[in-house]
Amino acid sequence: MVNKCREGMEEAVASICVERDQNIVVERYKSGDLPPVDIQFEEISLRTEKKSNSLIRKMSRSKFSQNRDKQNLFQKKRKLLKNIENYKLEIIKGTKEMRALQLMVQTYTETPNFGDARKFQQELDIVSQKVHQLEQDMTILTR
Repeated sequence: MVNKCREGMEEAVASICVERDQNIVVERYKSGDLPPVDIQFEEISLRTEKKSNSLIRKMSRSKFSQNRDKQNLFQKKRKLLKNIENYKLEIIKGTKEMRALQLMVQTYTETPNFGDARKFQQELDIVSQKVHQLEQDMTILTR
């Protein structure tokens, strides 16, 4: 028992590939965010300048928020690609279901002893509409 555990640990240590493991960790945890820009500090000498400086500060904060929106493009891209992949998987699943229902309808129409094929035809219509809608949504995402 102990020898099997030791052999397992030795195999795990032998299979370590530093570059591949680093790339896996980087891909999993990268966010695309850039560090925030330093905000300029200006010393205020007069009270009248304080109002104008606070206005400048507000303007620099708004610029910072605009820069932050630009920084999140990577995250938006990543989320969009994930959504596209999910749509592809749903379309594949739906087309498989459509093929199975088409086979059921064909079998039930050829052999009326099995029962009525209309109930499967209704399900087939619903599934084909769903797949069509998913395809339309995916084309909107890929534009």
